[in-house]
Amino acid sequence: MSLVPVKYPLDLTGAAASNRVQDEAHELGNAHIRICVPHYGAFFTDSIALRDAATNRVLRKGVDYYPSVLYTLPTEQTGREVHQILVITDATCGPNVLFDAQMLGGEYSYSYDAIVQLVQRLGIDGRPIEFDNIIGKPDSFAPAPHLHDAGDVYGFEYLTSALDRVTDALKLGSAGGQKAIYDYLKARLTEIQISIDLLRLSRNSASSIIAALNYTPMNKAGGDITGPVSTMGVYNQANVREKTRSVTVVAATTTLDLSVSNRFVVTLNLDTTLKLDVLKIAGLAGTDSMKFSMLVKNDTTAGRKLLFPASVVWPNKTEPTRSTAASAINEYEFTTYDGGVKWYGKLTGANFG
Repeated sequence: MSLVPVKYPLDLTGAAASNRVQDEAHELGNAHIRICVPHYGAFFTDSIALRDAATNRVLRKGVDYYPSVLYTLPTEQTGREVHQILVITDATCGPNVLFDAQMLGGEYSYSYDAIVQLVQRLGIDGRPIEFDNIIGKPDSFAPAPHLHDAGDVYGFEYLTSALDRVTDALKLGSAGGQKAIYDYLKARLTEIQISIDLLRLSRNSASSIIAALNYTPMNKAGGDITGPVSTMGVYNQANVREKTRSVTVVAATTTLDLSVSNRFVVTLNLDTTLKLDVLKIAGLAGTDSMKFSMLVKNDTTAGRKLLFPASVVWPNKTEPTRSTAASAINEYEFTTYDGGVKWYGKLTGANFG
């Protein structure tokens, strides 16, 4: 009877023909999840071809099976994954499979069947075997190159102590960096304090800003404040109201003076064409923007016409339809970005009751 090899030679290239296994038969049984352990130990995972022996169907890695028990050291040495067993998850696979792969060999490759055959051929007769009586053994055993975990080696406590001293030196050397961080934070806090001081100073000019924007400050009771500006104090948005100008149409052309307000209530007593006058606004430049709104009230006669100047443009190039019913109220909003050359208008509400 010919012997199967006990193990294959170590092949870190994964390409030696001597380490190629073909059609190695394995019996899995009929369990739902089954395990295949190759006869010669570790194998290169990317070299596997696993087939159903009954149908010769090739099983798919990651779908019908997955490798398990990774050998980390040879994986790092070869740059290719090396595993020990296969887990078959395909329930439709038959009870027998055929295994092809490139074996790693060396200390990772032993055939238990071959070892059993060798033991059976020894013809052991029960006599004790003394190591000194073994014939042909070498005089010495030179260690092969291999890796060790640092935790398994004595003498590293000196290196650990040296690393601790280096760490302490780095911590002492970081004092300059800590001072730079402190100086940066101090400078930022100074900038914040300056900003707070500027905000406090700006409170004194709040009344003049309100007057320039044509707002009338109100007291908390809702009435207008009549005292001098210096005694008005600071008012929030809830205590400030904007003046609205009422305009009654009495001619074919109606002018809105935008230098006096940007809120208008226009009552239509007859048909009219609007004229938007921005010429009186001091300092208005061709790149300045402003906005105003207008509430248009119809009188008791339905069908009043309101025409807008050519400087007004509308969304989709179409003027929106307002309600012309008797006593109907409509709201418009207009914005310019070029000092009044062109106004972008929109109907914000129609037919208010």
